[in-house]
Amino acid sequence: MTEKPSDPEQSPPPENIAALYARARTPGTTYWDFSASRKEVLGRFRYRIAREVGEAGSAAEPTVISQRPSQQAREEAPQLVPEESLEATETQGLPGPVRQKGPQPMDAAATRWFALHSIFAPPEEISTPSLEDRPPMVAVFSLAGGVGKTCLVATLGRALAALGEHVLLADTAVYGPLPLYFGSREFKPGVVRTFSPPGGERDAPVQVLTLEPERYPGDGADEHDPLLGELGRDGRDASRILVDIGTASRQVTRRLLLLRPTILVPILPDISSVATVRSLEAFLFNPANPPNRDRETGSAFYLLNQFDASSPLHLDVRETLQQQLGDRLLPLVLRRSSAVSEALAEGTTVIDYAPGSAVAEDYMHLAGWLRSFSAPAAMGHPGVPWSEL
Repeated sequence: MTEKPSDPEQSPPPENIAALYARARTPGTTYWDFSASRKEVLGRFRYRIAREVGEAGSAAEPTVISQRPSQQAREEAPQLVPEESLEATETQGLPGPVRQKGPQPMDAAATRWFALHSIFAPPEEISTPSLEDRPPMVAVFSLAGGVGKTCLVATLGRALAALGEHVLLADTAVYGPLPLYFGSREFKPGVVRTFSPPGGERDAPVQVLTLEPERYPGDGADEHDPLLGELGRDGRDASRILVDIGTASRQVTRRLLLLRPTILVPILPDISSVATVRSLEAFLFNPANPPNRDRETGSAFYLLNQFDASSPLHLDVRETLQQQLGDRLLPLVLRRSSAVSEALAEGTTVIDYAPGSAVAEDYMHLAGWLRSFSAPAAMGHPGVPWSEL
């Protein structure tokens, strides 16, 4: 004797979608039974959502959006939801109308719905911030090699991150050692890489970018230089940008000067490094050079690196430079320490390798001076809600 199929009318109402699919496989239940019941349950969910939205709406002219199943569909479909449940819902009343806010001004809408706006907008329309909207920039430059430019950029960036700044460190040398200071052995030109400092939750992450100037030819005479555009786009959400300019890269330096950076020149207290100061000054502040024509000499500063206060030569070099440069020679120095090279061998900066050392303290003082000279940009630029790690 064949067992009589169960009556759908006597079955309990489905509580969720999983129960609906289970009911669809019950003997004697048709696909229309399952589909109709699913419509009823989903309709109840929509009622609740619409009611919550309607209650939170403004007092503007209401726009009613009805998603209640039609009466015809309810009559044709088997009643898998008890009738008393539907009557209770009707007794409580239908949800309030979904209210829509009035049209927003175009200037306000321009800073909202970034993904929607960016689908049809040309890339150059939304990707390159203006000069005023860019975060402050520090360009580390020298005509002499081996003065510690990359170490200065990496360690100063790490010190700023310890103070809560979100910094972007850019290198113009494709195979420069900048990533090595953050434990990486890979070189990924053109990719913004994010490194999380080991100093704790208060320390901000550090972003590293290797630029490829040869991919973007230019002579430094156009503010729409694609190299500057890439740097502006990748650094638009940073609080500060630090750029390590390759030694004697005058063309790249000329192009970057269009962004009006603060120039920081590290100098070793030896004759070969000091001898380049006059040539560097002539290059930076040549009135015939368009990028520098309107620049103020106070935007370029010199910093003594690997300084030893016990050396008479170092003391004399410092006095001589102070006479020539005045206030543009920073009153602080970076003291000589073997911990700096040891930190690089460990794949980190001296801030993490020897946080209690004198040179780590020097870098923190340098970061404090930079913050007092040029405040970091405010975070949370509109249009960039997330960044890929």
